Amino acid sequence: MDDQRELLRHFVAALSYRLKRVTAGAPENFGEFKQGEARTPTEILHHINDLLRFANGRFRAQATQMIARGPWADELKIFSLQASDLDHALLELPLKGVVNGRPMTLEQLLHGPLCDAMTHVGQIALLRRLAGSPLTAENYVRADIRAGRLD
Repeated sequence: MDDQRELLRHFVAALSYRLKRVTAGAPENFGEFKQGEARTPTEILHHINDLLRFANGRFRAQATQMIARGPWADELKIFSLQASDLDHALLELPLKGVVNGRPMTLEQLLHGPLCDAMTHVGQIALLRRLAGSPLTAENYVRADIRAGRLD
């Protein structure tokens, strides 16, 4: 496996770690927390899942299927499945996506859907604080995050 793919697998593991961190111990109704005109945590998580479906589709030359939003707990399960599928694709499958008539690159996968997904995890963390359930501080440099470990 080349270094780019291994780094992207690490990024997916970091995304998974951070999402699990910001959602663990959230209040039961947190998924529907509403702050002004911002999306709810469930709406944001559903969008993250759409981004991962898009990324997964680039390895399978499939159009991205939009799926109706489910409840918070279901969206969390979908995230785990999508992250696992993407890790497998990065490990085993050739990138088949096309952008503007040219083959998609791993860099585009990173600066497109993957970075967008990480941004949205940060939004969920902010909503935790606004919902009165802030996270405790953590130094992510010390986190034990490894490519392929998504638990």
